[in-house]
Amino acid sequence: MKRTIWECILVTLVLGLLLGVRGTGWSYEKWPLGLPSADRKVEKAVALEVVRKVALKKAKEVWGTVAQGPELAGCDLNGKVIVYIIPFRIGIGPFPDYEEIMEGVRESRRYYAEGLQELREQPEKEPLALKPDTKTSEKHNLGKDKRSGKGEYGTVVVWARSDWFPIPEYSECLPRYYTTGDLAQEKAQTVLGRGSIRLTRIYYAGPLDQLYEFTQGDRTILVDPFSLKIYSPEEITKVIPVPYPERKLPSDLEEEIKRAWAEAKK
Repeated sequence: MKRTIWECILVTLVLGLLLGVRGTGWSYEKWPLGLPSADRKVEKAVALEVVRKVALKKAKEVWGTVAQGPELAGCDLNGKVIVYIIPFRIGIGPFPDYEEIMEGVRESRRYYAEGLQELREQPEKEPLALKPDTKTSEKHNLGKDKRSGKGEYGTVVVWARSDWFPIPEYSECLPRYYTTGDLAQEKAQTVLGRGSIRLTRIYYAGPLDQLYEFTQGDRTILVDPFSLKIYSPEEITKVIPVPYPERKLPSDLEEEIKRAWAEAKK
């Protein structure tokens, strides 16, 4: 059967899209928490391809060879995107899917718990501070480092708007999405009950000021991914500050921000 040139082009585009989506491995079936959303129609928005480029450049500068993972959108109180939280695998190999990462996180939690229990069982005359090199201490420390992803993963946070500096933070660890996201989901389940609970938003105001919004149907609950404390939607301003007011920056600071973005995009 003969095809017109336009039919061939259409088939090629469809196959390319299908293979591209399949190749990423970032389907929602493989990410049971869900991938948080945010309204990306904001003033001075930075294009996502630029965000990824800036994050990759910084990750390579800090950790060398890396593989980029799916970006997590962080929003302000109005649901407007404010940052992208981008994880990286350090070293050779593709970025793992959620379940592969979680296998390591769960194993590290077991190491940490077992090491902590062994430490508690030590005689009081041999406190941990005096025994830093014992096998018990090694097991405890291994669990502590591994559950954060230290040495294996890094995270770069990129500002989603060109009105501030490109990279507000980066660290050699996994985002809380991986290290405590499942625990936060379990906390949400205690309020929302059994059923399909998805992470719908990450409210972001800084490295330690975040709230995860979980949704089940038309019901929502907020969980602090650090303390795992539960908040009702009405209590959100206890953790996340009110939206940034519209402000006129000093001209010298505006120029400095422009230079920072220009350098980051190189």
